[in-house]
Amino acid sequence: MRAAFCVMLRKSNEIMISNTHSIYTPKVIEILKYIQANFKSVTLDVLADEFNYTPDYISKLIKRHTGLSFTYILQDIKFKKAAKMLRSSNIKIIDVCYAIGYNSVEYFSRKFKDIFGISPMEYRKTHIEN
Repeated sequence: MRAAFCVMLRKSNEIMISNTHSIYTPKVIEILKYIQANFKSVTLDVLADEFNYTPDYISKLIKRHTGLSFTYILQDIKFKKAAKMLRSSNIKIIDVCYAIGYNSVEYFSRKFKDIFGISPMEYRKTHIEN
């Protein structure tokens, strides 16, 4: 998994995502902010409708400017939020799963382990914040 893609640095009207060395137009910034704000329910179709593009065009636009797919960006946002929730709260794992937009705790747990190398429960035990 690419590290820290969403560490954004503001520079006048542009945003730079730290590991890509790309500078974004205001429209791309707006798209990325929309994904961040609506991560739980956003789809490529919803995003395309919101910005009056076709799903294919907005997918290629995101990929061209970030080097990352829409799916990768969305998954990265969701699992970073899940990791933060696991570290900083006692919310049940099933509720974390639902909070980030997944309906299957089995799928969530499997993807979490693929990304972080340990289960959500193990992650919580080793990363708990006081």
